[in-house]
Amino acid sequence: MAYYGDKIPEKMSKAFNTIIKARNSCINLIKSNLKRKKLVSLKNADLSTRTIIISEGYEKNICHKTGHAIGTISCHGRYKSLHHKNLGVLIKNLGYTIEPGIYLKGNFGVRSEINFYISRENKLIITTDIQKKIVKI
Repeated sequence: MAYYGDKIPEKMSKAFNTIIKARNSCINLIKSNLKRKKLVSLKNADLSTRTIIISEGYEKNICHKTGHAIGTISCHGRYKSLHHKNLGVLIKNLGYTIEPGIYLKGNFGVRSEINFYISRENKLIITTDIQKKIVKI
């Protein structure tokens, strides 16, 4: 996420900080479950981000699911996306995204994406840098 201009608008910073908080919530949920040797459900992964975004007043500005499997994985005929309507759990050794976003129609959108997988040893392996602030260009 980047911004071109002299000063990042406060409205944009607030929305961006909300998605960072939401993304980190999902990461923490996955880590805490893995410590107990449990895989997170796709539903709960999505709800962990969605709950924060909604609590900050952006419910109408959620336009997509929290994330998805990388590639074309199908299990029992269902694409494995991190969405509150999906059944199942994260699958070990399969790449996923966590990419919550907030989109204010006609104004701006913010999103932060990381990619990860869960190792055979129940470790969360994040394969991308974790953005912490908006890059000003």
